[in-house]
Amino acid sequence: KSLPEIGEKRLLANLHHMSARKEGWRDMLHRIMDKIKILNLKFNQIMFVIAGICLVAAVGLVVLNGILRRFSVPISGTSEIVGWLAAIVTAFSLGISQIERVHVDIDLLFNRFNTGIRKGITVFCSLLSIGFFLLLVVQFVVYALSLHASNTLSTTLRIPYYPIILISAVGIFGMVTTLLIQLLESLIRKE
Repeated sequence: KSLPEIGEKRLLANLHHMSARKEGWRDMLHRIMDKIKILNLKFNQIMFVIAGICLVAAVGLVVLNGILRRFSVPISGTSEIVGWLAAIVTAFSLGISQIERVHVDIDLLFNRFNTGIRKGITVFCSLLSIGFFLLLVVQFVVYALSLHASNTLSTTLRIPYYPIILISAVGIFGMVTTLLIQLLESLIRKE
């Protein structure tokens, strides 16, 4: 065999080995992403169950307050409590809603673009959304800490409500993690 043939075979073998190693990294990355997705799903499912419990509690409180009003014994602070529960329901439902894609998605024009443009738009919108929701989490925490520092109490029940704001920040963080995972997934996915 001539020297160029041996060199060519060695080069092909090295390329094959590099390709197999690259696929190994891709497989490992997919396995890691799958585990992260499962953890994120569980986290958001737990929050969704809590949101459901809060929704049922809010409805029950409103109904009970309506019944007790008939006997001139309304529950004090019902509107405050229902408002707090509604905030938790909203924040804790964001992540699972993003995972399940139950939001409004207008893709009439989007689907007409080629794959590269669609991927670019998806990455840009994902980064924008992650930035927005992350900023929202930070602002919720800052606001809650300022309420705590100033000992601010609710109007009717006169109890501190900064924990509700911190709890809501956790729910919004579930949205951030979901958006981040979906962004990473769109970047490593072969199309």
